[in-house]
Amino acid sequence: MGRPRKWTDEQLREAVATSSSWNEVVRKIGRKPNTASRRTVRGHVARLGLDVSHLPPLPEVEPIFSGQVTVPREDLQTAVARSRSWAEVIRCLGQDVNGSAYTRVKRQVLASGMDISHFSGQAWGSCRLEAEGLPFANGKKAEDLHRVGAVAAGQWFLARGYMVALPLETTSYDLVVESDEGFKRIQVKTTRTLQLDGKHIVGLTKTQYGGGRCTVSAGRHGSRTYEASEIDYFFIYTSHAEKYLIPIGVVENSRSIVLDGKYAQYRLPD
Repeated sequence: MGRPRKWTDEQLREAVATSSSWNEVVRKIGRKPNTASRRTVRGHVARLGLDVSHLPPLPEVEPIFSGQVTVPREDLQTAVARSRSWAEVIRCLGQDVNGSAYTRVKRQVLASGMDISHFSGQAWGSCRLEAEGLPFANGKKAEDLHRVGAVAAGQWFLARGYMVALPLETTSYDLVVESDEGFKRIQVKTTRTLQLDGKHIVGLTKTQYGGGRCTVSAGRHGSRTYEASEIDYFFIYTSHAEKYLIPIGVVENSRSIVLDGKYAQYRLPD
C-alpha cells in the first residue's frame, strides 16, 4: 500500500505541463526525487493520460489506481508466467492474499494485456511447487477391509442426514444411528469371501468368551449368532464396495448368508 498522497490530480497536471524533467515534476508536487517517487508519479500520469512528449522519455509503467503503487512490469510479468491463479501471482510478488491485492494486481495485469490463458483457478501456494512425494505409498489391502466397514456405514448414514453415535463400551452393536423411527442398533460386517459363482459369503456370528450359548471353536472361546434383543440391523460391506442393510429378523439364527438375489432388496444405493 502506498502512503497517502499529499497532492491532487490537478496539481500533478499543472506540474507536468510546466516542467521540463521528471525530477522537476516530482519536486513541484512536494516529493523528493528518487526512483520510487518518479515511478509513482509516472504511474499516476499514465492513469490520467497526460501528455508527456516534452519530458525525457522513460520506460513505460503501469497506471496507478486508488493510490496504490504498482508492481514493476518486469516483476509482474515474471510472477504471471510462473503462476496458475491470481492468488499465486500475489504470493509470488511477496504480498498478502486479500481482496485489495487481488483487485489491484488483476487490474494491473489486465490493463497491460499480459497472457493469463494458463491460469487454472485458485491455488493458494507460493508460486508453482515442485511435485513432492506423499508419505502414504501403500495401496489398498484386502486384509484391511474390516477396518473400513464401520467408516463406510457411518458415511452412508451421515450423507443422508442421519446422525451416528459410537458406543463407549463393548456392545453387540457397532453404531447407533438416528432413523425415521428412532434410534437403531447397527452391527457392521465385512466380507471378501466369494463363492465360485462370484457371490459374497458373509459371516453373521459374534465371538463369545466363557461359555454361554455358543459354538466352541477353541478351548476358551466360541461364536454364536446375534439375537433381535441385541441389534436391529446388519450393515454389510463387501470387497466390491457393495452395501447391504439387512434387518436382524430376516437372518436371525443364521451363522452366515450368501448375498444372492434373495437379498437384492436390501442392497443400498451409493
